[in-house]
Amino acid sequence: KKGGIRCLMKLLKQKDSSCPSIKAQGAAIRALTSLAITSAAIAKEMVSEGYVRELAKLLEVGSSDVRLASALAIGSLSSYIDLKKELCETGCITSLTNMLESKEASHHEAATQALSTLLLANRNRKEFGTDERGILRLVRLIDPRRSSLVAKRLPMSALLAFLSATSAHRKRIMSGSFLSSTSTQLEKLAG
Repeated sequence: KKGGIRCLMKLLKQKDSSCPSIKAQGAAIRALTSLAITSAAIAKEMVSEGYVRELAKLLEVGSSDVRLASALAIGSLSSYIDLKKELCETGCITSLTNMLESKEASHHEAATQALSTLLLANRNRKEFGTDERGILRLVRLIDPRRSSLVAKRLPMSALLAFLSATSAHRKRIMSGSFLSSTSTQLEKLAG
């Protein structure tokens, strides 16, 4: 197992002229994620090998297909409570939030799926809440006038996870500037 994990990790980390193809990177991400979801022990080993940090990097700078595979992997790995903190520390919350601006519905779906699980952890909610654009992006995805390619349950799930925050978070959400920009968006939905 260890040799296979290291080999696949090496494939993800190559940055020189022998850089792997996009398909190879995507396949490596899917294989590593499949291994990780079979056992918490394997997932922890992969974290120690730098898999989560590498996913966060690829989420930021990879090709469209690699970013999608990375977001799906983060969504799968975020089911482990121990990894939620590690995932937050990599900065992937910001990258996933930025994916909500993508033109591709598959990116919206992968990002909202990952966020809905990650936002169950208080620290991740705090990070997500620092930039209200993420919340507004989720609200926009619920808009029925937008493409129906994205399941509305995913952005709703992410918003509900975020809103399950402590009362201090709720007070911030209901504060002036955020409430006015969100209510405008919600009025458009109702109208």
